[in-house]
Amino acid sequence: MDKNELRGIIFTKLKLLPDFSRRRQSLQLIEKLKKLPVFQKSKNILLYVSKNYEVETHTLIHDCLKTKNVFLPKVNKEKDVLQLYELKKWEDLQPGPFSILEPPTTKKVSLSHIDLAIVPAIAFTKEGNRLGHGKGYYDKLFASSKKIPYTIGLALNEQIVEEIPVEKHDYKVDLVLTT
Repeated sequence: MDKNELRGIIFTKLKLLPDFSRRRQSLQLIEKLKKLPVFQKSKNILLYVSKNYEVETHTLIHDCLKTKNVFLPKVNKEKDVLQLYELKKWEDLQPGPFSILEPPTTKKVSLSHIDLAIVPAIAFTKEGNRLGHGKGYYDKLFASSKKIPYTIGLALNEQIVEEIPVEKHDYKVDLVLTT
C-alpha cells in the first residue's frame, strides 16, 4: 500500500470517529504527556493547532501558555516551508493556509531553539515512523536544522498502523504516545 492509499484509509477512520471518543483519547494523551520528564523540563515547546480529526491540542496549548514558551508553525507559501513563531496568547491566532490557525509573525525562532516538538501526523507506527499530510513540511523543517529537539507524536488508537512506507527523507519521532 502506498502513502496516499494509507492516508485515505486512516483519514476516513478519523472522520468517522465520534467526537466523544476523540476528546476522551485526547485528554488521556495530554495527561500522559504532562507526566513525562522531557515535557516537564522543557521550557520551549513546539505545538500545533489541531484540526477537527486530530488529537485535540487546544487545551494543551492553553495549559502550556501558562508555564512554557509556546511556538507554533506557520506555512511560508513562497518558500514552501514551516517557520516557527512564538504564541503569547490564544487570541493572537489567525487562519492560515489549509484553514489552520497560525501564530502572529512577531518572534520567529529556529528549530534549534526548541526543547520539545509535538509533531502531527495522519498515522504513526509504534516505532516512530509517521505519515504526514503529504507536503513534507516537518521533514523539511527537521532536515534544515543542525539540532533537532526531542520529538513526540500524539496518536489516537485509530492512527496506529503496523507499517508506513518510509523514504530516506522521512523523519521518525522519538516517542509515540497512545492511550
